[in-house]
Amino acid sequence: MNLLSDLLDRQTVNGAFSSEVKMRGNLIIEDENVFITVLVVFELFRLKKKTEVTNAINRALDFIECCEEKPNSGIFKFYPEKLPSAKLNISLHGDLDDSALSILALVYFGRRDKEWANSILVDVFEKNRLLYTNAHPAWVRPGTFKTWISDSHDNPIDCCVNLNVLALYAYLGHTKADVYSKALESVMLGFRLTNLDPLHMRHLAPFYAHPSEVYEAIRRAANFGVVEMTNELNVFQYFESHRTDNAIRPVCCNGWGQPLWFSKALQIARTIELANSPTILLQKNIHFKESNHDY
Repeated sequence: MNLLSDLLDRQTVNGAFSSEVKMRGNLIIEDENVFITVLVVFELFRLKKKTEVTNAINRALDFIECCEEKPNSGIFKFYPEKLPSAKLNISLHGDLDDSALSILALVYFGRRDKEWANSILVDVFEKNRLLYTNAHPAWVRPGTFKTWISDSHDNPIDCCVNLNVLALYAYLGHTKADVYSKALESVMLGFRLTNLDPLHMRHLAPFYAHPSEVYEAIRRAANFGVVEMTNELNVFQYFESHRTDNAIRPVCCNGWGQPLWFSKALQIARTIELANSPTILLQKNIHFKESNHDY
C-alpha cells in the first residue's frame, strides 16, 4: 500500500482523519477531532489536483463544518456536538486554535468566503485577548490571544494558538492591523526568551505535546503569509527531519500535558507533503540539538 492510500484509509466515515488518545495506564481511545483533521487537510492542499485527494478534502471540510458551535458563528470546537463520533468523553469550550485553523481551511478551499471570515474576526478573536498581564509567562503581553472562548480563569496562553490566529489574519490581509502586531510581539518575545530551546517549549505551547509542533506552527504561519516566521524556520529547522522519520509523536494535549493525542494519519500526511511538493527554502548550515526531555 502506498502512503497516499494508507492515509486515505485513515479517514473515517464522518470525514475526520483518525487519531488516538493515550490515557494514563496506556489506555488507547479512538478519536475524531477537528484539530487533527484540519492539520491533515493543510498537508494535502498541494496534492488537491488528484481526484481522490479532492474528495477526501471535501469530506474533511464537511466534518470541520460539523464542529462549528452555531452555523456561521466562526466558533469551532475540538469535537462536533451533534455528530456521533469517536471521542474522549469530555466537555470542551470553543477555542481560538480550532476556530482559526478551521476558518483558514474553509476559506482557503472556497467553502466560505473572505467577507464572512472578516465579519467574525472581532467577535471570535479580538474580544478574546488579554487586556493586561501579570508577567507570567514572561513573554505574554497585552493583546495576546487567549486559548479558550470562555470566561474561565483557567485559560493558559499558547504561542502556537497565537501563530495560528496570526496565519489567519495574514491570509486575510491584516498584517498591518494593531491586533496582529500585538500578538506578533508576544510570539517574537517568546522566541527570544526561550531561544526556541525544546526544554522550554511547554512554557510557550502548553497545548502542544512535542516541540516539533512549534516548528510546524511556525512553518504553517510562514506559508500563509506571516513573513516574520521565515527567519524563525531557519533557526528551528532541525525539526524538519521529523517529517521524514517513522516515529509517532504526540501532537496535542491538555494544558497540563495529559492526555496525549497521536495521529498516524497526520504523520503520513506530512511525509507525503514533503515528498511531493516544495517547501520554504531553509538554511542548512544551522543545527539544533533536541533535548532528551520526555514529552
